[in-house]
Amino acid sequence: MLFLIPVYLLILGFAIGACVWIMKLFNEGRRIRQKNAEEQRQRHGGESVLEWDGPYAEGEPDAEFGRLVVQFKQKKGSGYARFYERGLVRGKRRLPYSEVKDMLVLEENAPKMATALRRMQDQRSTGLNIYPKKGMQMVISKFDYEIDIKLLRDVQNGLGYRN
Repeated sequence: MLFLIPVYLLILGFAIGACVWIMKLFNEGRRIRQKNAEEQRQRHGGESVLEWDGPYAEGEPDAEFGRLVVQFKQKKGSGYARFYERGLVRGKRRLPYSEVKDMLVLEENAPKMATALRRMQDQRSTGLNIYPKKGMQMVISKFDYEIDIKLLRDVQNGLGYRN
């Protein structure tokens, strides 16, 4: 029995090392995205503005956030997730881009032969995760909205949060 203790300690050490390595990778990616976003802000005089090359969505401008850039319709109901030049509106929640700490686009990864539960979980996680400086994260997911991953990547890149 005593000969198993070094094996358990080795496994425990490997698990702790793997967790630390994964956290370092995640934090490095976040640091790079935040550095890129800060560079983008400096180009606009310190203000967070969504840079957009594609066609603009049709709709009324917002008094606080300016021109409507892109919007995603909810699958159920009549709501939208709207991205304006200086902020986003999802339902009743309004978030200026200056209050965003990080943005991350997650894509589908469930195989075609996956179970229905796995595909549904994958749809819930596929989309744009927005991490504000204060409060809970905001998710624009494929499960709730009619999204296009390319447009979400363009929004992420337009705010400077590119990898």
